[in-house]
Amino acid sequence: MKTDIKLFEKLSKKRSLIPLNGKAAFEKGWTKYCEEKRDFKASDFEGKNAGIACGPASGIIVLDIDDPELFRSTRKEKGWRLRSTYKVLTGGGGYHHYFKYPDDGRIYGNKGLKGKYGFDIRGHGGQVVAPGSVHPDTGEFYDVVKDRKIAEAPDWLLELAAHSEDKPKEDLKETFEAWDGNIDSLRISQGIKVLIQHRVPKGKRSEEMMRVLAALAKANISDPDIIKIFESHGIGEKYREKGQYREKWLRPQIDKARSFVSSPDTHNKNQSLTLTSVENQDLTFTSVQDLLAMDFENLTPVIGEGILPETCGLLIAGDSGVGKSLITLEWAIHLAMGLDLYGGGLLIPNARKVMIFQRENIPPTVQERMFGMLEELGIKDLPDNIFFANQEFRYNVSDYECVKKMISAINESGADVYIADPLSSFHTKDENSNIEMRRVMDTFTDISRATGAAVIIIHHFKKPQKGQLDVNRVRGAKSLVDWADTLLTFEVKTKGSDTVHKRKLGFIKIRNGREKDALTLNREKDKFTHILSKEGQLELEEMALDTAKIIEDHFEGMAPSQRALVDEMVSTFDISQGTARKRIGYFVLRGYLLKIKRSNKFCYKVGRGIKEIR
Repeated sequence: MKTDIKLFEKLSKKRSLIPLNGKAAFEKGWTKYCEEKRDFKASDFEGKNAGIACGPASGIIVLDIDDPELFRSTRKEKGWRLRSTYKVLTGGGGYHHYFKYPDDGRIYGNKGLKGKYGFDIRGHGGQVVAPGSVHPDTGEFYDVVKDRKIAEAPDWLLELAAHSEDKPKEDLKETFEAWDGNIDSLRISQGIKVLIQHRVPKGKRSEEMMRVLAALAKANISDPDIIKIFESHGIGEKYREKGQYREKWLRPQIDKARSFVSSPDTHNKNQSLTLTSVENQDLTFTSVQDLLAMDFENLTPVIGEGILPETCGLLIAGDSGVGKSLITLEWAIHLAMGLDLYGGGLLIPNARKVMIFQRENIPPTVQERMFGMLEELGIKDLPDNIFFANQEFRYNVSDYECVKKMISAINESGADVYIADPLSSFHTKDENSNIEMRRVMDTFTDISRATGAAVIIIHHFKKPQKGQLDVNRVRGAKSLVDWADTLLTFEVKTKGSDTVHKRKLGFIKIRNGREKDALTLNREKDKFTHILSKEGQLELEEMALDTAKIIEDHFEGMAPSQRALVDEMVSTFDISQGTARKRIGYFVLRGYLLKIKRSNKFCYKVGRGIKEIR
């Protein structure tokens, strides 16, 4: 095991380092080095990892995040803020956030909360594996990903470390709805009532159980009544399989559902939302120092490279008959599966739930297209992640009742993204009025903020004029383009052939990402799905493989800097330095390369994603 002794030596100037076997301290009485700094000898760490003894000697207390997703939901639920600080990516894929150990005479110890909150606290009497060490199971380094001044520890962290979590709580009594034992009398949707009374197929039981629990929690049904429902109805099949321990198993699930529906980020569909009134809004402010100190969560985008971050808006415009409704379904399927589109031209990191609002295509047409696409894509088991609003509904987002119903549908389905196809079906305003159309588009933003769902809006081009730029072909007021976080155009590239349609997907505006070259897509005339054309494009996967070979052979496993790697790529592929840097950024995003910080500069090694294309 080759660890970074030089980094250990550098850390030892301020921290109390102890040798580790893997992740475990082995020196007898090592905890004394939490109070007195241990002298550093390089020979003690040959072939061994290093641990940092937390507490007064090192001056740190560490937040050890093992489950980032659970921690993120816990932060939202409890309103915990996290200052930006020195941060280490662990060899196991978690994070260590370093904070100052308070000099107030109190003892802040260790707390094991991984099972409940997704993290542990390492304070007096504890240690964390130091950067420069190697994970004993994965073989990955512990790497510094934020090399900055260590921040003051947040109050909530110190409170957990200093006191028992089971300290007396406020005596708050919850009042639950009385229930007569009849499912039909519950104030929940008909769909949830059906779920309760019928068996759910294996493979879907956990997800549907949480839907039911969330609905019952929102309806304020007591724990004993929820247990009665699970004892005697189809939804409780998995619960009853737990035998004598079933109540003990179910109660944490109920608590989780109650936490979810009571979170400030979970919007009550029955609550009256006033989208345009200033009266019900708070105007607050943040100082620049507080802003700079904030550690914003790395939210997983709906579509990567800044094309569609969570809760943002994407506008796709194109000519009539070009196939915009086809790509609506095509995108929905890929989002539901968590599959990249067009050979990685559009990156989809996670599977998402999609709600489609549209009026132009009747259900039999939608069904035919879905069957055709699934067959062409080779998908036999499509998750139940796509939802279609009834086509007969007449939309008008200027009508408050319509907006409430759209919010309700998105919330009830749990959709992460909703599609409005086409824009003209959702308003009655003058499309050439900047003021009126901005109000229409801002209502879509209000819906996204009320639901947490991103939005994709399909729109039309106006009649073409010679020499007109794509951005100016978007029909209607300029405020439509101004509103969009991302603007894409979808148009005929050439006349194609008797058997193939050629289309160009243009990236006109990406507010949250970098410029991106247009994609050329082909669709056979008797098929429904598009494939990425290779004409005129670099073979990115082949280049990624060759770049990995450069790192492994030329740099012996680690490119020492971006400049060194760029120079080799320029020489090997005959491309510009700018193109090489873009390719490196793309390869890091896809996981083909891993970007890490060593000795105050970024280095590159082969990432785990390269195995998928070898």
